[in-house]
Amino acid sequence: MAKRPKRTDIIDIAARGYMSVWEHRKTLAQMALFPMMVKCLTVAVVVILGLQENLLRQGLLYIPSFFVEGWFIAAALRLVFYHEAWPSFLTGDAKEDAARIAQRRKAIQACGILYTLLRLVSVLSVAMFVEYAGDPATNTEGLAAGAPAPEDIPFIVSVIAFAGATMLLMGSIWAYRYFCLYVPVALGRSIKSFLKAAFGFKASFHMIFVSMLCFMPFFVFLGMFHGMWDQLFTDPALSIDQPIYTLGSAVLQSVMELSVSAITAVAIGVYMMDVVYQHKKK
Repeated sequence: MAKRPKRTDIIDIAARGYMSVWEHRKTLAQMALFPMMVKCLTVAVVVILGLQENLLRQGLLYIPSFFVEGWFIAAALRLVFYHEAWPSFLTGDAKEDAARIAQRRKAIQACGILYTLLRLVSVLSVAMFVEYAGDPATNTEGLAAGAPAPEDIPFIVSVIAFAGATMLLMGSIWAYRYFCLYVPVALGRSIKSFLKAAFGFKASFHMIFVSMLCFMPFFVFLGMFHGMWDQLFTDPALSIDQPIYTLGSAVLQSVMELSVSAITAVAIGVYMMDVVYQHKKK
């Protein structure tokens, strides 16, 4: 009797991502100082310029932050999977060390560039969705101006719109694997072999759920902390425009984003090593 294929334990994979980052927390905290400073400065500039609602301009301002964040993620991945804690991974042999350093530099630089491009694509996609999806105020104005009410829309138009939205959703799920390409690049793996091994919807679903498990706890904590932080500025004597509010919000957001990015990348790396590439070998 043939053995049933082993089921992928998404919760275990996400937990291993958390534990791996926690195990190397001291080294990762040291590496995260510079990216956090760049991100804090960028967030503060966005708030000061009042660009919170302008996603496209935010994306341009965030380009340096995206690149250093990609560098940090690549270094974190190589630390967790290859134990490359600088400079302890060097052997003492000049020729071999030069090759190792060149390989590491190439992988980290490629990851930083690819991560920046993927983040810009993500920002552009979200900005386009927000721009064309509309908002309740716009819809209200349209109805007041004589636009057709939802019940007046022909049934066939509703069916086509629903089918289009469904196809867009399924296409986004299938394409999620492309937004994880920075992980195999940082680990020096072939992009072509990864895409071939993780071709179907199953791998994309797994990586989406892994990302959600890594993101949701921080999202809840960030919401709670922001609520408490905003309560400090309910006093009329305290202004929300004060530098301390902007700086505190920037630091909090930067720490949360870097933590989520590192844990998600490591968890997806665990999934790739344990499931995607192992499946390919079979």
